[in-house]
Amino acid sequence: MRKPKAIARAERLMDLQAQMRRAAEWDLAETRRRIGALEGSQAELLRALGDGAGGLFLEAAARRLRGLAGEAADLGRTAEQQAEAVREQALAQKRSERRLARLGAEHRREEERRELLAQLDALAARSDASLP
Repeated sequence: MRKPKAIARAERLMDLQAQMRRAAEWDLAETRRRIGALEGSQAELLRALGDGAGGLFLEAAARRLRGLAGEAADLGRTAEQQAEAVREQALAQKRSERRLARLGAEHRREEERRELLAQLDALAARSDASLP
């Protein structure tokens, strides 16, 4: 028998939510990669400063470090927001999965009920036919 429309819609919604969650996870992974790259740049600048470079380089390095720190802070906030979006997408997907399971169970119960009614009708028809 064909799937009810509600189940088909729930499956499409669940598929869409899975795609949205994967996209949110990819965005978060890219942001974290960028944070790692910024931290690497900061570490390189700090190593260069530790090697004794001074003068104008020191001022430029300090400005660059402040810029990198600000950028890293911005990306950190973005990563937090993206992590929250991933959690929300995962929860939405779980809700859809539960709804789909509930709809499937309802559909199976309805099919069983119809089958039982058909069997009862067949038994009733046989008993009516056997009566004189």
